[in-house]
Amino acid sequence: MSAGNPYPHRYKDKRVYKLEDGEFEKYYEVAKGLQSKVNVPALLSIVHYTGLRISEVCGDTPHKYVLPSCKRHSEPLHKETEALHGLRKMDLSIEGDLIMVDVKEVRKHGKREEPVWIPVNKLGADEIVNAWKLTVNPNDRIFPCTKWLGWYLVSKVTEGKLYPHYFRLNRATSFASDERVSLFDMMKWFAWSDPRTCQHYLGTAGRTTKPMAERMK
Repeated sequence: MSAGNPYPHRYKDKRVYKLEDGEFEKYYEVAKGLQSKVNVPALLSIVHYTGLRISEVCGDTPHKYVLPSCKRHSEPLHKETEALHGLRKMDLSIEGDLIMVDVKEVRKHGKREEPVWIPVNKLGADEIVNAWKLTVNPNDRIFPCTKWLGWYLVSKVTEGKLYPHYFRLNRATSFASDERVSLFDMMKWFAWSDPRTCQHYLGTAGRTTKPMAERMK
C-alpha cells in the first residue's frame, strides 16, 4: 500500500482496508523509537483507535473546494472550510476505564454529536494519557504540529506504506465486520451524514440481512 495521496482510488476499487494481525504493534514499536517534538506513539494510537482524520487530530487551516454542478445548480459551487484547531487538552478526559475523546470538529460534511472512546488498557493508550497530562492549558493542542507533519510521522513509522486516513478506513472496516455494530453506531462514530458511506463498509465486510430472521419474535 502506497503512502501517497489515497483519494483518486479510495472508493473506486472497493478494496477492504484491514491491518494484518500484529501490524499495528509493529508500527507502534517503531513509533516509540522516533525522536520528535510530538508524542508519535500517542499520535499513531489515536488515529488507529478513533479513526479521526489527521486534520481533526492536528488541526488545519481553511481551504477552498469546488462541488460539481448538479440538477439544482447549473454552476459548480465554491465553498470554504473553517479552520480546525485540532485536539486540545479540554477535548480529552478519563471516564473510568475509558478515554473520552470529545471533539466537535469535523473536516467534511458530517456533524459530530457524540464523543469516541478508547479503553485505557489498549496498547498505546498510556501514551495518549501522557500526552494529555503534559499539555498544560485547556486550550493547548495535544499534538502541536501541522497535519502535514502528522501525515509524515505516520508515513515514517509505517515505512512509507500507510497514510493516516488508512487507519480511519481500517477502523471502519473493523467495526463493519462486527455484527454487534449497527449502521447507526458507525454513522455516529465517524460523523457521517450520508448512510451510503457506511453501507459501503457493511457490504465489503460481507454483512447481509440473513441474521435478521433469527431475531424475529
